[in-house]
Amino acid sequence: AMSSRLLVLLSAIAFCLLITSHPVECREESFEYLAPSCRKHSVSITDFGGVGDGVTVNTNAFRNAVAHLAKFSTDGGGQLYVPPGRWLTGPFNLTSAFTLYLHRDAVILASQVRRSPPLPLAPGRPVSGRTFSLSRVHRGTKSF
Repeated sequence: AMSSRLLVLLSAIAFCLLITSHPVECREESFEYLAPSCRKHSVSITDFGGVGDGVTVNTNAFRNAVAHLAKFSTDGGGQLYVPPGRWLTGPFNLTSAFTLYLHRDAVILASQVRRSPPLPLAPGRPVSGRTFSLSRVHRGTKSF
C-alpha cells in the first residue's frame, strides 16, 4: 500500500515535471551566419568590392550588385546579402524580383555627401512632388 502510494506520487511528480519543462538547446555559434535564400541567384556585396568599415563609400558596389542581379528578374530573382559591418553608401535603386538581405549585425549608412542628383523612384518616373525618406539622422550619418 505504501509502495503503491509512493509510486503514484513519484509518477505524478515526474509527469508534472515533464509537461512543465522546456527543451533547452545549447550550441556554440562559431559558424558564419548564412542568409536564407528565397531567390534563385544570390551574391554578397563583398563580391562587388564592398567594404563594411563605415568609412569606405560602397555606392558603386551596391549599384553594380543590383545591376548584376537585375538580369535574373525573370529567372527566379536575385538576393543581395550584406554581411556584418557598417556599409556607407550613396543612393542606389533596387529592382524587381530582388531581396536585400542584411545580416543582423549589418547597418547601411547613407552618405551625406551629395555627389549626384537623387535617383528617380522608378525608371521613367522623375523625382518631383512629395517623396518619402526612410532615413534618419544618427550620430552624424543617416541610417536606414
